[in-house]
Amino acid sequence: EVSVSSWADICLNECFASYAQWLWAEGKEGDDLDARYHDAVGSVPRDFWEPRLYDMGAGNEFSGVYDKGILAMHALRRQLGEKAFWRVMRSWPREHPEGNASWPEFERFTERVSGKNLDGFFAAWFRRSGRPGEQHLYPGTLSN
Repeated sequence: EVSVSSWADICLNECFASYAQWLWAEGKEGDDLDARYHDAVGSVPRDFWEPRLYDMGAGNEFSGVYDKGILAMHALRRQLGEKAFWRVMRSWPREHPEGNASWPEFERFTERVSGKNLDGFFAAWFRRSGRPGEQHLYPGTLSN
């Protein structure tokens, strides 16, 4: 298990754990996560997008990680593609066995493993508040 370096990095635990619930529904119940994602994006209120998922500030550490974080992880999966996403998910814990890590380390690791520049994606979903632009909201095989 990888522990977070600071509270600013809590998405490393909580966004992943929350998305695992969706992965369970996909694997065990056959849920179509793209459809679920589209339904969620289309039905959330405007203020849903406001919390940042990285470095959210004291007292806001858990704002967004259990709902916006799920959507962010699914968008990351589509941004990377299946092979790269699962390669990141499987190799990330091996990079930090029983150690601490930060969100910026995860970003760099994900870019290295995927071979993609993800600065815009990570900024839109994790470092800024507000609804991500269309290219980051519907990446990869997720069409709007």
